[in-house]
Amino acid sequence: MAELILHHYPASPFAEKIRAIFGYKGLAWRSVVIPVIMPKPDLTALTGGYRKTPVLQMGCDVYCDTFRIARLLDELHPELPVLRSEQSGVATAAGRWFDQTLFFACIVLLFQPQALAAAFRDMPKGEAAGFGKDRAELMKTATVRLPKLDEARAILADVLGRLDAQLGPRRPFLLGADPGWADFCAYHPLRFLRVNPALASELAPYPNVLGWLDRMGAFGNGEPSDLAASEALAIARKAKPQPLPASSGPPLDGIALGDTVEVAPADYGTEAVRGDLVHVGPNELALRRSDARAGELVVHFPRIGFTVRKPA
Repeated sequence: MAELILHHYPASPFAEKIRAIFGYKGLAWRSVVIPVIMPKPDLTALTGGYRKTPVLQMGCDVYCDTFRIARLLDELHPELPVLRSEQSGVATAAGRWFDQTLFFACIVLLFQPQALAAAFRDMPKGEAAGFGKDRAELMKTATVRLPKLDEARAILADVLGRLDAQLGPRRPFLLGADPGWADFCAYHPLRFLRVNPALASELAPYPNVLGWLDRMGAFGNGEPSDLAASEALAIARKAKPQPLPASSGPPLDGIALGDTVEVAPADYGTEAVRGDLVHVGPNELALRRSDARAGELVVHFPRIGFTVRKPA
């Protein structure tokens, strides 16, 4: 089996979601640290333009979006599932809400001056100076709206109050005795607040939430080992794609296997990836593309949350 290679940076909340899943599953993985802001030439050589963090690489197969990454990790290591069948009806919908509404509320709180200064404390000066401009560019074509500060505070207070009432000694995780997708989706934005000295006090009135955060944090991040970006690109060049299952998903309107298409996130960071459509499943899409530095690649996306179109 090819090594799991995560392209990420330490402060990324969504990367922490996947690092926590690595810890929960007890997995070894290779760590490629990418820039916090654009340009990210080594990453986009693999993805074809997708710029969000994190991205998971296995050989020359590249997996975008944490939902698709989590599905892959469950397929490879099913012993401790994250996308649990007994939770999936509620957990998937809850996860989408946590990943957008709760996450953006936390982001708005982060952009308060004291919180931003604390977040930038350990960031290189060049990245800190360009962070606001980079994130404004990321949101330029967004279809989601950032809440105002008072809205963000109301969202956070509502979520924390509800979670604190739901959690406790008899319910250690959000949907019962075992952690699942909803836990990991709620964990990363709330941990984001907890590790920021200017925002941690927001959590203080909620002891059950703090206990749950402790339990989630106790999983750790698995067993990472450093890998240079150049080595990751060399691994991709030498690899062959994993076999794809037969396409079995609902068809795409006016698009067939083999067509050249563009796939892009539907919410924000909408840079498109162009390639030949090689798989359409109920939950995923895959494109084949080539890159001068990374070779022949297959890039995998979830179906939900992404747009597919033929190039103009």
